[in-house]
Amino acid sequence: MKILIIGDSFGLPNMPSHITEYSKELEIFFKDTYPNKLRQMLNNTYPQMEIEIINCCKYLNTTYDLFYYAQKIVYYQPEWIIFQIGIVDCWTRTPHHKPRFKEMEGKNPWVSEEEYIYNFYRIIEYCFKYTSVQNIVLVNISKTSQQQYDKHQGSYERTLKYNNSLGKIVKQFPNVHIADIFQRFELVDGILFSDGIHPNEKGAELIADEIFKIIHCICKKQEEKVSVIMLPDLLERNKIFRDCHKGKRCFIIGNGPSLKTQDLSPLGNEITFVVSFFYKHSIIEKWQPKYHFLADPAFFDGTEPFLESEHKISIAEFFNQLRTKLYSTSFFVPIWGAKKIVENGFLPFERTYFVPFQGLLSKGVSELPDFTKAVPGVQSVSQIAIMAAIYMGCSPIYLLGLDHNWLANWGHDPHFYGTSAMIPDKIPSFKSELEANLSLWYGYEHLLNLTTTRGIKILNATKGGLLDVFERVDYESLFEKKALVKEDEIKPQSPYPPNISTEQILQQRAVQLANQASPLVSQGKYADAIKLLDEAMYHCPRIENLQYLRAICLWNLGRFDEAKIAAVAEIRTFPKNQVVKDVFSHILPEWEYSSDGWRIKNSVAQP
Repeated sequence: MKILIIGDSFGLPNMPSHITEYSKELEIFFKDTYPNKLRQMLNNTYPQMEIEIINCCKYLNTTYDLFYYAQKIVYYQPEWIIFQIGIVDCWTRTPHHKPRFKEMEGKNPWVSEEEYIYNFYRIIEYCFKYTSVQNIVLVNISKTSQQQYDKHQGSYERTLKYNNSLGKIVKQFPNVHIADIFQRFELVDGILFSDGIHPNEKGAELIADEIFKIIHCICKKQEEKVSVIMLPDLLERNKIFRDCHKGKRCFIIGNGPSLKTQDLSPLGNEITFVVSFFYKHSIIEKWQPKYHFLADPAFFDGTEPFLESEHKISIAEFFNQLRTKLYSTSFFVPIWGAKKIVENGFLPFERTYFVPFQGLLSKGVSELPDFTKAVPGVQSVSQIAIMAAIYMGCSPIYLLGLDHNWLANWGHDPHFYGTSAMIPDKIPSFKSELEANLSLWYGYEHLLNLTTTRGIKILNATKGGLLDVFERVDYESLFEKKALVKEDEIKPQSPYPPNISTEQILQQRAVQLANQASPLVSQGKYADAIKLLDEAMYHCPRIENLQYLRAICLWNLGRFDEAKIAAVAEIRTFPKNQVVKDVFSHILPEWEYSSDGWRIKNSVAQP
C-alpha cells in the first residue's frame, strides 16, 4: 500500500524557527509526527503488507499549492492520498504576512472559502482522472487554542465554515473521506504544543488514528468483498463479456522475443489481449491494451521472486507497475488470487474479473468456455486469453508473440524484454519439459477443434516460433501497407513551432477546446460542452470566459454548487470581466459588479 501525504507543518517536526520564543529544544521530532505514527499503526495491523508512506508536507502549504504536487502524484502513483491542508488558507492575516502566490497578495484570509473548495475540486478530479489513486482522505482544519483565536479574530468562524465546505466535496466523490480531527481535538486536552497551534506527540497520534480508522475500514470492506460475495455472484460480473465483441477480430499478444521484430503500432484501435509482463513493452505509451491476463501462482502466493534479465522484483512492486502502466485495462485473474488482490489493493476491483478453473484443457473440452462458470485449467496464460476471446465472440483470433520456443532455449527464458537464465535448481528435467510442452500442445489442439467446428478462426501471426497447431498468417498483410512503419522509425511531428513552450501549447489547446464548446452551449448541448470545457480546464484553467462557460453548463445541468464554484473562479481570476454580468446575476446574487470589478454586495475592497 502506497500512501502520499500532502500537508502543511502539522506533518513535520517542530523546527527551531517555530519555537525560539517558547523553548530551547524541539517539542516534536520526526518520529513523533502523524505520518510516522500512521506508518507504525499500519505496520502493526498489516504486518504482511508492504506499507510505503511518502511525506510531502511543507510549511505554509495552502490549497493553491496542491496542483504543484500533480507531478509528484503522477510520479509516485499512490493508492491513497492524504490532504491535510487548510489552516493556512483560512487564518486571519496581517499586511506583514507574505504569501507564496500572487493570487493571495493583499487578501485576508489568503484563500477564500470559494477558492478553497474549488482548489480541492480540481486536484481531486485530476487524481481520479489521470492517476492510479483509489482513495483520498481530507483531514479537516484542527482546533487551536482559544488564545490563538482571540489573537486572530475571525479564524475560528472561518475554520467552521471551511470544514463544513469539505462535506460538499465528499458528496461529489464516493472515494473521498473526511478525517474529522477538529472534533477529536475539541474532546481532548493537552494535544497542542506551546505555540497553541501545532499538535504535540499526543495530538499527532490523534491525527494518525483518525486517518488510520478510515484506511482500516476501507481495507476491511475490500477484504469482505471476496469473502462475503458468493462465488456465483462474483462470476455473474463476467456476464457482461458474453459476445461483447461478436464477429470482431482481436489480437492475443504473448511476450515472446519475436515481438522485437514486429511493429505493434497498428494495433492501437484493435481489441488486444495481453499477458503477464507485457506492460514492459514501449508500445503502451501509444495505446492501452483492452484486457490483461495472469495465471502463474507466483503472482499471488509470494513464494518466489520473479527472476528477470537484470533484477528481481517483488510481488507488490510488480502489481504497482502493472496497475500504473495499464491504467485503463481490464484484468482477468484466477479466482484463488482474489483474496490476495483485494486485501492488498493490488488491482482496482471495479476493473478486475475472476476466473475459476476445473479440470484440464489438455484432457479435452466439448463446450465453448463460459466465464460465468469454471473453465478448464491451462498450462499457459495465453490459453486463458484465447478462451476469453471465444467467450467474447471474437473471430478471427490472431496470435502474436507466442514463440513457445523453450525447448530450443533450454535453461533460459526468452522474452521481448530480455532473456533470463533460470535458477539452476529450478530447471526441470528435459523429460518433464517435453511432457509439459506436449500437454500444452494438446490444449491448443482441443481449442482448435472446438472452434473449427463452430466457424471461429484462430490464426498464428507470430513471426517464427515453434507453435505449429494453428494456421499461419502474415502479420503485415493484416494492415494497409502505409501503416507499416518500423517502431524505431516513427518520428512524431509536432503541429506547433519548435520554439513554442509547453505552457503555450497547453494554453492553445485549451482555447481550441473552449471554442469548440461555445457553439454547443449556444445550442443548449450542455452535457457535450462540459466535457470539452473540463478537458480545457486541465490543460490551462486561467483562460478568460472558460469558467463562465462551465458555470452556464453546470447550472443548466442542475449541478448548482459546482456552477457557483466555477462562477466565483471566473470573477476571482478576471475581476474586470463584464461579459458575465447578466448571467452571473442569478447564479451569484450575492455578488455585484462595480467600477472596481466584482465584489460581494455591501462589502469594501480588501486593502
